[in-house]
Amino acid sequence: MANSEWRGSNKWAIRLAPVFVLLIAFALRLYRLGDQNVWWDEGLAMWAIRKGLAGVTVWTAGDVHPPLYFWSLWAWVQLVGETEFAARYLSLAYGVLIVALVHPLVRRLTAHLTIQKGNHEGRPYWVALTAMLLTATARFPIWWSQELRMYILATLTSLLSLYFFVRALQEGERRAWLAYIASSTAALYTIYLSGLTLLAQGIFVLLTLRRRMAGQRRFLAHWLGSQALVAALFIPWFIFAAGKMRTWSVSQPFDAGVLLELYTVALSLGISTEVSRYLLPALSVCVLVLAGAIFFWRQTGDRGWHGWESALYLGLPVLLLPVVVYLLTLNRGLFYSPRVEARYLVLFAPCFYILLAAGLIGLWRWWRWGGVLAALLVIGLFAWSLPGYYTGRYMRDDYQTALRTLSAYAQPDDGVLLVSGDRFPLFLYQYRRLVGDENAGPIVYRLPRDVTRFTEENVAEQLAPVAAAHSRLWLASFERALQDPDNLVEKWLDARYRRALQVTVGYNHLILYTADGVPPTVSPANLAPQYPMDALLTAGGVRLLGYDLPTTEFRPGDAAHLGLYFHLPAGRSTIELTVDWVDSQQRVVESRRLALEGREQECIIRQGVDFAVYPRTPAGLYQFLLYASEQSIEVGRMRVAATGPLLPVGTIQHPLEATLGGSIRFLGYDLADATYIAPGSTLTLDLYWQAEDKVADSYTVFVHLIGEAYNPATGGPLWAQDDSLPVEGGYPTMQWPVGVSVRDRHRLVIDPQTPPGQYQIEIGMYQLPSAERLPVRMADGTQDTRILLGQVEIGPAHQQPVTSNK
Repeated sequence: MANSEWRGSNKWAIRLAPVFVLLIAFALRLYRLGDQNVWWDEGLAMWAIRKGLAGVTVWTAGDVHPPLYFWSLWAWVQLVGETEFAARYLSLAYGVLIVALVHPLVRRLTAHLTIQKGNHEGRPYWVALTAMLLTATARFPIWWSQELRMYILATLTSLLSLYFFVRALQEGERRAWLAYIASSTAALYTIYLSGLTLLAQGIFVLLTLRRRMAGQRRFLAHWLGSQALVAALFIPWFIFAAGKMRTWSVSQPFDAGVLLELYTVALSLGISTEVSRYLLPALSVCVLVLAGAIFFWRQTGDRGWHGWESALYLGLPVLLLPVVVYLLTLNRGLFYSPRVEARYLVLFAPCFYILLAAGLIGLWRWWRWGGVLAALLVIGLFAWSLPGYYTGRYMRDDYQTALRTLSAYAQPDDGVLLVSGDRFPLFLYQYRRLVGDENAGPIVYRLPRDVTRFTEENVAEQLAPVAAAHSRLWLASFERALQDPDNLVEKWLDARYRRALQVTVGYNHLILYTADGVPPTVSPANLAPQYPMDALLTAGGVRLLGYDLPTTEFRPGDAAHLGLYFHLPAGRSTIELTVDWVDSQQRVVESRRLALEGREQECIIRQGVDFAVYPRTPAGLYQFLLYASEQSIEVGRMRVAATGPLLPVGTIQHPLEATLGGSIRFLGYDLADATYIAPGSTLTLDLYWQAEDKVADSYTVFVHLIGEAYNPATGGPLWAQDDSLPVEGGYPTMQWPVGVSVRDRHRLVIDPQTPPGQYQIEIGMYQLPSAERLPVRMADGTQDTRILLGQVEIGPAHQQPVTSNK
């Protein structure tokens, strides 16, 4: 079919297909865009632009990157704000523009090519569309289109430089040369590594110039002139920044082979950790990229452009990038020597995907079924790798609860002592959003000043002047181990003040120090709950004014920090309330009893309530219910995700009835029948429990193997044990719903030195830290502190186990 006929019969499909691909690119970059905490580099960028346009310009001069991205980010946040979603949307826009630009670049590179075999003028269109689709769906560019960093802008400006250069080369348009100069300069003002774009183009010119006999001098004049103009536009910045750049290095000796593995896997699958595990599938993608270069190379062309030039033009930057990155990471003793990071390798990712698209289309032309299989391979790898990227994106409550508490209780003349090492941008990012200007009130002091860490000698010198200026001090201890590993600041404050309030989030905490230690109250001017409401709770006038729940998705190791705002009437009575964490079936997971102490004057307080998520807390939707005066009020919803499943409960092999502590029922156990157990082997035991009433505390399950012989290692007859929270430490007793059976697996590793003989298995529960065992009441009424499950036989070490056929 002739090209015009082919286009005519598919006019609307040709026009709409790229638009559809752009919508896919937009959707994939929009998904969970704001569902990730700002990390250190992103926080640093937000901290930098708060200096203002002039301030961030001066700051970047001494940093490791030029200012263009920071200029654009500064302008952007003036329009849309500083939330994670709004600020990152700028990178999303850059990422979608990259996908859009791939299509005209490929069409430009293939416009003068003809297929050697057959009449397939439509093939360049399919290469362009496939390249767009690959760039739109590849994990690597999606990743950096959702980051508050300059690397995706560098990719865009470098791609613009590549596009306008080939356009100027082919057509000699003045507008194309001007656009090339502008985009190349913009690339250099984004990251210095973008100079590699000009280097690749220069090598391309040297390798192809002798073939261009016609118009050679004119092209050379234009090209050399453009390079001179780019240099003239960039040199002023370089002169300004050169005197401010620091010479430092964070790089470690890095094996070049490992760098190539990282480069291969990152481009192919978007994965940057444990890359050796994914090298084989990544290499298969690279083989297709090589096929794409061969596909281009074999095409003939007209008007002075040939297929091998397209292959060379796209391949040079892809090949040069890892070499230059490796050289830059070597410690040179001049300027900045970075460690090898995946982010430096995204610069020419679109060129990689264009070659991959050409490989797929070329293979389709050479061998139809081979093309189908190759396409299925790439689709499968992309579809497999991309969900893993999104899985790790969710918002954690790292600073929000602490800073919402500070915002509620802060007074203008308070001082905030921030001990966080180089993590201060993350704290200040949230502080500005939730509290206010760190230079106004309360004033934030980044400590220690002028030294790297606190010592016994300097702690008083650092803290005394600040303490003298404020009647109340907040200690914001976040990542304190970086600068205060001995906890000297907290000790100094504890010796001079009383703690009025403490909020703990993980291993970080916020402490309010005052002279009298009286719990603070919330000023009406500070009252700004995340979810405002006004509900009368008691006839005495206690009201719920709202609540905070900074994040709504929780995973193992997280804790839901619920903050409740109460208006308390005057009077020193105690108001008792209950907060229940309930699942989708309205079963109580955990309960917290609140005792609100009234004051002489009416006041507003913020009461924190925490619920932890464990590795086996059942995944699903939950809500929080506040109970007061026989009424319940919903105070937040949450979702638990990424937890392991509970083992199914079936027929119990050995039923055995017992009750522990009056609220936990033992139902029986499973133990595989065997003639004997060999020393050094592992004995698997499944215990079955059920909560008869809501368990308020967390108990540890003990499983002991007791013999008659003395074990010198344990100082008694204990030869094997497994003491842990139920379900391999993942499902504590206080989260068990009433009436639901729980299968609790334990593994006893038999000591190789265990002598042959009969051994008794005993189980039970105790509470830490006292280690006091729960009383056990057997079905026959007898009482003990343990349950005996029967005996097992340990055979001689040289025998082999013979399993029963039962």
